[in-house]
Amino acid sequence: MLELYVVRHGETDWNKQRRLQGSVDIALNETGLAQARTLAERLATTQFDHLYVSALKRAQQTADAFPQALTRTVLEDLNERRLGEFEGARLHSMDAKALAAYQARKFDWDDMLTTGESLRMHQARVRRAIQAIRDKHAQGRVLVVAHGATNALILSDLQGRLPNDIADLALDNGSVYRATLDDHGTLRELVRV
Repeated sequence: MLELYVVRHGETDWNKQRRLQGSVDIALNETGLAQARTLAERLATTQFDHLYVSALKRAQQTADAFPQALTRTVLEDLNERRLGEFEGARLHSMDAKALAAYQARKFDWDDMLTTGESLRMHQARVRRAIQAIRDKHAQGRVLVVAHGATNALILSDLQGRLPNDIADLALDNGSVYRATLDDHGTLRELVRV
């Protein structure tokens, strides 16, 4: 059995402002740093074999709260989706038409959001990351620190669901899910920790 602990990074100022970050490299704010410390404390009794983390600063800072002795690998394939023209947009200040367009376009498999990355491209890279992790860890416990949309793809893919069909999963800042996979890679259990 392999247990994947899938963690979303702590809060950033852009999260608080409801701005779309995508690939913009934003640091954690004070709340986010506190969330990272709390996560590390909550998971302190869990013995991890390895930590995999996105290359973006907010994920790196979240991972920094975990013991330095834990072997860490940076996987750029765990980075957040590049949102093209929407990066930096404030969701609460978009007019209804622009917001509806964004909501529709983000789940279109082939829409690159003009200068960004399509959902299909993002999914392919996330699948590469998870396969690389599974190739190295057939068993044990692995910590993965990434992002909201990236984690949504990980969890929806493990469940055989579409990314727009996981509204029941709370992927807020600092959230943790434990996915237990059998020796064939089949999901046996998914729980919020």
